[in-house]
Amino acid sequence: MVKSCMACLAALLGLLNMAVQAWADEVVFRPSIAVRGDYNDNVFFSTEDEREDFRTTLIAGVEYRNRTERRTFKLDAAVSPFFYRDHDDLDDTDVHVFAEAGYLLTSRLKANLDGFFRIDNQPDRDVDLTGLVFGIGTDERYRYHGGVSTDYAVLENHTLSLSYAYDQDDWRAGEAERQDFQGHTVGLQYRYDVSRFLEATQLLLSAGYGIYDYDTAELKSAYATLGLQRMLSEIFRFNAGVGARYSDTQFTVQRQILVPPGIIEVRDVTLSNDVWGGIVTAGLDYLGERTRWNITAYHDLRTAGGARGASRLTRLIFNNTHRLAEKLAIGFFTGYYVNRADADEFTGREQDDRTFNLRPFLRWLLSDKFTLEGAYHYTHVEDEVAGSTAERNTFYVQVSYGYDLMD
Repeated sequence: MVKSCMACLAALLGLLNMAVQAWADEVVFRPSIAVRGDYNDNVFFSTEDEREDFRTTLIAGVEYRNRTERRTFKLDAAVSPFFYRDHDDLDDTDVHVFAEAGYLLTSRLKANLDGFFRIDNQPDRDVDLTGLVFGIGTDERYRYHGGVSTDYAVLENHTLSLSYAYDQDDWRAGEAERQDFQGHTVGLQYRYDVSRFLEATQLLLSAGYGIYDYDTAELKSAYATLGLQRMLSEIFRFNAGVGARYSDTQFTVQRQILVPPGIIEVRDVTLSNDVWGGIVTAGLDYLGERTRWNITAYHDLRTAGGARGASRLTRLIFNNTHRLAEKLAIGFFTGYYVNRADADEFTGREQDDRTFNLRPFLRWLLSDKFTLEGAYHYTHVEDEVAGSTAERNTFYVQVSYGYDLMD
């Protein structure tokens, strides 16, 4: 019975493969499974009373890609239940689903769609991007994103792009107060290839507007930037941009109010604030055959849900990967982040968080189907307002197996 079922499945997959290959130039359908073991010396990312533990994570995923001359489609999905040895009350499941599609409507016009859905529980879920750590427990967050954009080749060297994005963060559990979030953003970018004047160079003019709703605040923001991208050589790529952002915020805070006859009451008060800020981006990429690295600098408004709402984010990141052999690579990632907001700037609370992040890693392709990887991860967070510091060291080893059913 089992052999007959396997034979039927193999035949079905073979027919599916032939059918898909008939109308697609490239098809990848790769289910995978992985087992990961972590050691964590500060599970709750506490400033004191640090607690260590071991965690096992099972990761079941699938990757699907389909490409023709006119259309592309990509889907990545994974379900990751995890289990702590001692703190089993923290056991839960992370979920990640990402999809994107593109379609060439005409020789000049292309439409793009993208979206994702995530359920995450880890305190360091955003640390590589924003430097923020949610240190009390493993609060469950539901995150949604959807976007649509169009690229139109106005002339041979001129491209106009229009985009819209919707983002939402919902916090479902946890001991600390979190700010749920909904955001709508529209953007316009004009790209001009000036290679005839300056070799391998593009100029970019961008502008956009966003509305972001939090539990206790509403933020409206407009921005404009001017940037360039240039290939300095075959292996060096450079980009930079500067601009300005205007933000109008209304937020609710609690204030002590004196009411007759001399009674002090705590009431919700709505305040407003206008803020101008600068935007700076810069990056340098090295695209060698065996070694690739990039260094990026960024400063702009950070709009997302979390503990305190919006802030001004400054980050500096270095990321490097070096291939020691055909199937063996090592890498190094480090970043420094500052999230800052004055009291009554975006919310009623002052924020000044500084994070240092360090992660060397190793990845070994044991075969076309098996991958072994491991890493050490160090994170250091300083809350300048509270005058507190938290540190964490983690180690992990992961073995994964993946097989392309369309091979």
